Amino acid sequence: MSPTPHALIFPIPMQGPVNCMLKLAELLCISNISVTFLNTEHIHRTLLRHSNVLTRFSRYDNFRFETISDGLPDDHPRSVERFLDLFDGMRSVTEPVFREMMVSGCFSMKSECPVTVIIPDASFAFVFDVAEEVGIPVVYFETVSPCALWTYLCLPKLIEAGEVPFKDVKTTPITDGLPDDHPHCGDRILEECECPVTVIEPDGVFSFVVDVAEEVGIPVVYLILPCALWTYFCLPKLIDAGEVPFKDNDLDVLIKNVPGTENFLRRRDLPSFYRLEDLANPVTEIIMMEARCVPRAHGLILNTFQALDEMVLVHMRTLCPNIYCIGPIHTLYNSRVTSEPKVTTQRPQSNVSNSLWEENVDCLSWLDTQVTRSVVYVSIGSMAMMTVDQFFEFWHGLVNSGKPFLWVQRPGSIIGEYDDNQVPKHLADVTKQRGFITTWVPQEAVLAHSAIGGFLTHSGWNSTIESIMEGVPMICWPQNVDQQVNSRFVNEVWKIGIDIKDTCDRAIVKKAVRDVIDVRRSEFIGSTRMLGELGGQSVAEDGASVMDLNRLIKTISSL
Repeated sequence: MSPTPHALIFPIPMQGPVNCMLKLAELLCISNISVTFLNTEHIHRTLLRHSNVLTRFSRYDNFRFETISDGLPDDHPRSVERFLDLFDGMRSVTEPVFREMMVSGCFSMKSECPVTVIIPDASFAFVFDVAEEVGIPVVYFETVSPCALWTYLCLPKLIEAGEVPFKDVKTTPITDGLPDDHPHCGDRILEECECPVTVIEPDGVFSFVVDVAEEVGIPVVYLILPCALWTYFCLPKLIDAGEVPFKDNDLDVLIKNVPGTENFLRRRDLPSFYRLEDLANPVTEIIMMEARCVPRAHGLILNTFQALDEMVLVHMRTLCPNIYCIGPIHTLYNSRVTSEPKVTTQRPQSNVSNSLWEENVDCLSWLDTQVTRSVVYVSIGSMAMMTVDQFFEFWHGLVNSGKPFLWVQRPGSIIGEYDDNQVPKHLADVTKQRGFITTWVPQEAVLAHSAIGGFLTHSGWNSTIESIMEGVPMICWPQNVDQQVNSRFVNEVWKIGIDIKDTCDRAIVKKAVRDVIDVRRSEFIGSTRMLGELGGQSVAEDGASVMDLNRLIKTISSL
């Protein structure tokens, strides 16, 4: 008798990936697939503190949470600048614990309900190795955009072609990782689970999940985002072609070894860590492992829809033929999960939250008092940071634009200190009149509000696709990971916003806000509405994303 389909979902411990994968988990649960969601301990406790996930998932008998150590001590700051400590900790501690879980522990074929497929983050190369060892399929879920992932996969070719690393390029390091004040959280797994995992759905950066899954014979399904993902896939090709590292200081040189993007993708549009001086660094190693493992997986899940990322998807399928485009996942989730009788009768959609920070809903009442499409919403996401000088440049630009603004200032997002005496009286007075500043908001609800006319964003993929679906034009100030690629697609390919990467000037911010809210308003709204309509069609009953989700469910059920 075949084991019950059991997916093990394993996200990288960050807000965006955890949010996406929890939505996927619930979509699988309502499709009668058993799901185990494997969180790192510190992320899990934070999630429980600020969200209603336990209440939401308690209605599913086929779902459970498990936790695993990230390998860092309790007093580790888990700060942005020490982001790579996370991967070191996972390599030394998480990987062997995960292998034990898959080989002989709670997820093994010896357990009562073994895992039949693993869905990890695409950066977890060790998952693929373990999965191969135990004979379990891997389906990656990458949480960067498809266009950025494609640059990852092209990195070997970029290096071979001499396009990477850049030579003699003067750059400022961009930090990456978790907030300085990230709390400790989670408990270790104390007992073996009663229902073995049959499939694992980890975040795309967890390549070690594939290793463990293969070791115990459980399939893995990765969740990955398309446009940036294509750049990841192309990393080996970029290295082979000599496009990475860069060899001179001109960041506007076109990149030739990311197929499909040759006419518009520049050096400055590649992921931030491509601006490296040499190839001997941990980040390159992570991307190269991802480029090696993702094409070997049983499948690849992308949070996009076919019409949005078609120009890179056609090339990605040459490496990964079994791609599931199930996006926009938040829209698909809202249409499927919140329409379930047991959901709609017990909780309204507005109460759905996977946030790692407390959300201030008072901002929605403030938005109710504003004119339609007059407010610029400002947020640099859960990881990006800015200096005090950059902070004041943005503040001046927002005030000088003459437009009302809702500004999310996440704790720990400003590098350095300042006091109220440094704030010009004019800035403080105008902000009281037409500004709303808070630490975190329910972003989907904010973007859906009629008062929002523009989004000044870090260009993270979740933020980008949520903005597209609500028809909100963007001002892109990217910092790391896939954001540089996303901002180029927003400006040059989709033409739904303005890319201001590598700049931070009050005059530029002022002009960009006025262009989005007033000067180029009709142009941008027309483009975003068109893409939003295509996204809506993809999640209709006979839409392409619904069909891919059904195909994914059928695949998992058959593994």
